[in-house]
Amino acid sequence: MNPFRLSVLALVATGLLAASPAVAQTWEVAGAAGGELAVAPALTGHGFLFLQAARSDTLGGTLRLTYNTDTVDMTLERLPLAERLELTVGMRGEALIAGLNLDYFQQGERLSDRGFYASYLQGHARLQRHLPAHNTVELDTQVRRWWFSDTGSTADTLQLPQETWHAQVRLAWIYWNIQLPREEWEAHRLFPRVTGFAFRVAAEMLLRGEAGAFGAEVAPGELDPRNDAGRGAATLRLWAAGGTRFGALRLAFELNGAWGTGHDDITRDRVGGLTPYVVRVPGLPWAALLSERYLVGEARLALALGDERAHELGVLVAAGVLNDPRRLGLREAGGLGGGALFADLRFGSWQIHAQGAMAAPVGWLTDRVHLSGLVGVGVRLK
Repeated sequence: MNPFRLSVLALVATGLLAASPAVAQTWEVAGAAGGELAVAPALTGHGFLFLQAARSDTLGGTLRLTYNTDTVDMTLERLPLAERLELTVGMRGEALIAGLNLDYFQQGERLSDRGFYASYLQGHARLQRHLPAHNTVELDTQVRRWWFSDTGSTADTLQLPQETWHAQVRLAWIYWNIQLPREEWEAHRLFPRVTGFAFRVAAEMLLRGEAGAFGAEVAPGELDPRNDAGRGAATLRLWAAGGTRFGALRLAFELNGAWGTGHDDITRDRVGGLTPYVVRVPGLPWAALLSERYLVGEARLALALGDERAHELGVLVAAGVLNDPRRLGLREAGGLGGGALFADLRFGSWQIHAQGAMAAPVGWLTDRVHLSGLVGVGVRLK
């Protein structure tokens, strides 16, 4: 089926669930829409449209149907297999703009002739064993089939990636001691107001069905050295988040880190931007950097306002280091960072989130001034 038709059908089906009286008592439905815009040094940006329907007590777990811009996901979560043992299974498809491979940024500058369309279909399964004292051991597997095509602006000399299978296995240890009201995790909440503490450490292995060099021709007969990986890749990961309140003030942090080998620009992590879909660095364009070795920390200080402290105004800063920031295939590290002002406003079932950001003027950026903004509106429908 054409990926666009699949996305439209999923959106219509999820919308019907929201409107149908027959399911009004059993489904929870929420949605959000918005966009991120980089305004300097050049105008670029992307929007998002999100709709999710979730039904609990489905075979003992939760069925979650999600449409997100170019992505369709159907997942059955936390099926009880035994005491403290749960299984999650699902399928996902993403059409054309997977990983934002159509936008190729180098040193903060967008190079349209290096971008291409990317799509995939994926099956995934996750097994979780819950242990005492807030600990969980998790085994996650996924199999993904990739397709690639030109955008119309893609250079004739660019070699597209191999259309092949990727299989991945990840083993993780999770500590989770974040206690929040249930509504804080509703789908339209772009940034939950975290209090408590959690972390995850993980090791993962990835195997490609076929491997081959791809990318732009950087010299006669020579392709981008960043994208000549073999069939295997491995990564160690660290994630941590937490927060605490001091009266009307809330202080929160998030830490993301990875150390990987054998990766290319399809499997590297996306770094830069303001959305929840990337390793956030304020001021940089959405997915300005692709990296498998990085450590980035973010801190937020928010002041609660209004009845029942419904609204928050605050400031956030992020800083870190990553490998090969200039995307030249070199063994070099570079620093990065940025800051933003944000407003998180809640009016009953509605939420408005806005940020204005500036990236730190680090030396590897071609232009030193990078400004961006994010606006999102969300609503709980059922």
